Amino acid sequence: MVSMTETNAIAILDENSVFIVDHLLKQTPMGIAIMNSRGIVLYSNRYFLKLIPRGNNPIGQSINNYIKNDLTHCFDQNEKKNSMPIEIDLTESSMSFKGLVIKSSDVYIVLAYPSHLAETELILSMSTMTNELTNLTRDLNRKNAGLKEANETIKKLVHTDPLTGLVNRRGLDETLDKEMSKSMRHNLPLCVIMVDLDHFKKVNDTYGHEAGDEVLATVAKTLLKTARNEDIVARFGGEEFIVVVPNTPLDACVNLANRMRVAIESLTFTSVATNLTASFGVSEYKNEETEKNFIDRADKALYAAKETGRNKVIHHD
Repeated sequence: MVSMTETNAIAILDENSVFIVDHLLKQTPMGIAIMNSRGIVLYSNRYFLKLIPRGNNPIGQSINNYIKNDLTHCFDQNEKKNSMPIEIDLTESSMSFKGLVIKSSDVYIVLAYPSHLAETELILSMSTMTNELTNLTRDLNRKNAGLKEANETIKKLVHTDPLTGLVNRRGLDETLDKEMSKSMRHNLPLCVIMVDLDHFKKVNDTYGHEAGDEVLATVAKTLLKTARNEDIVARFGGEEFIVVVPNTPLDACVNLANRMRVAIESLTFTSVATNLTASFGVSEYKNEETEKNFIDRADKALYAAKETGRNKVIHHD
């Protein structure tokens, strides 16, 4: 039987290529068999199957089981030739066939076509197949590109908060898991900043939820603007945000949180006639701790900031 190595050697017979070849060969009276250098059949098209004894499966068998004249001698003696014409006589067929052996990389392709088929017809048939193959390949590439784009769009939607455009909790979990792994693997510092808007309920109660949404969207833009390109800003839920700060020690992250705090305090809103403040909790990742514990420590620091006057940054050692 054919080995896995031999099968892998046929790059042209990937899943799409088999589909394309089968499709094309319905349109031409030509038998095709693909062999390795020992004459073992690795692939044959439907027309070739019609020419050999019914019920036989040529895959894994020697081509000499189906063709009277020995083709294997062609391989070693003509290594430098890309192709050569041959006279073949399929054992169970009453028709006379001409043939061509083509060397392609590590495999050999036998083309068998009726003797009465004029050369011009053969060339036209091959030209048609080539054009169809080009069109089908182009269509497949276009569909694959469209599918990739659709998958990327879906992934973005699944991982994005619709109001703020920030990463949502699902996206945060994936991102934080990767950053924690990187921190452990390369012994790099990693911090998170928890952000909670102070007295946000009063905004909704006084000005309405549309005004509240404006505030959240504006704060999200401010956090993104203040953060670095490598930082990940996410909406944690409600009026809470979280910033993942890679490759940054605790003291530098506290400084970043204070810049964010001042930026939020300085904001003005079209629908809200008051300034807002936010409280911040910061924690630095401890090697091999869980994501939950990492975030919980930042959340405890945030709670301490709330309890001791708000509009401040507190870190958790």
